[in-house]
Parts: sequence; C-alpha cells; structure tokens
Amino acid sequence: TGTLTRNEMAVASVVTHDAVFAVTGAGYAPVGEISRAGRAVTAAEYPLLAELGRAAALCNDAALRETEAEWSVEGDPMEGALLAFAGKAGSEARQERDTWVRTDAIAFDSKHRFMATLHHDHEGHAGIYVKGAPERILAMCDAQRNASGDSDPLQRDDWREKADAIAGQGQRVLALAARPVPPEHT
Repeated sequence: TGTLTRNEMAVASVVTHDAVFAVTGAGYAPVGEISRAGRAVTAAEYPLLAELGRAAALCNDAALRETEAEWSVEGDPMEGALLAFAGKAGSEARQERDTWVRTDAIAFDSKHRFMATLHHDHEGHAGIYVKGAPERILAMCDAQRNASGDSDPLQRDDWREKADAIAGQGQRVLALAARPVPPEHT
C-alpha cells in the first residue's frame, strides 16, 4: 500500500504468481480501476483478483463509511485500504461478511505478525483467510494459486523477489493467503 494524505492509505499494486496489477482510486472510496500493463481489467478476467478481494474483506476488522463529503475508515487505515481494494476487485465487504460468517479469529499481534480468520458460508463451505508480513505468510504456505484456480508448489524465492521489488518502490508490502478447510473445521 502507498501513503496518501491525512493518514489515508490505498492499495497501489497487487501481485499474483504471474501478473502485476496497478490500482487507482482516491482514499478509502471502494471505486477505482485495476489495470495490467496499462489495460483496465476485471475480476471476471482474473478470478484471483476476486479471491484477493474476498480475503481483504474477510480478514479485516475495519469498516468503511460514506458521508456526503468523503469515505472514511473506522479502524486501522491499512485495513480500510484493503476494504477499498476489495470493492475495486468486485467484492462488497458487507455482502462477503454476510455470506462468509466469521466463526473464529486470531488477532494481529506483532509477535506472530499475521491475522487469521475462519469463515463458514451457508452452503457448507469453510475457509481460512490470513494477512500479514510476507515472510511470515510465506513460511505458513506450501502452495500458490495459479491462473486456472488450481494450486502449484509455492515459489518462495520468486515471491521474496516480488515483495522486495514492491518495497523498493516505497510501498508497504502485505501478503494475503486463503485455504479451504472442511466445513466441520473449528
């Protein structure tokens, strides 16, 4: 994420296993454009964007509020930026939270450097969503999602290089991960 005025933050880039996306939009407004190589794209074209939007919305304790003048965040500014990104990726946070009910959580702690949430939907599915320091999330994962939605072995060195490149542009780097679990998982 990149820093804006008045302690606002915004997601400026998103990196997947095979693509780098630029994200536009001001402040916490959940409207803007996601582009790849200068061309606007949608989550329908890149389903990983929708999955990242869901993770950003669900592994989150903030809320966005719209007034006549502007959008604001109730909670952590970084989490507000993630909610705005979720909207840009086609995920409306309130709808995601209604569909995927949070059933447990591990709050962010500077010692373990991640937050995790467990969610169940109304159709018998369950999933864990995690966000945190890239090196911590990479240590927790063994697979990465590919463009077709399948899993490939995690390429840790490649992800570290990508994180370093984004950090080198002056952006704060945060990793998101998801994992389906059996519906009886608690």
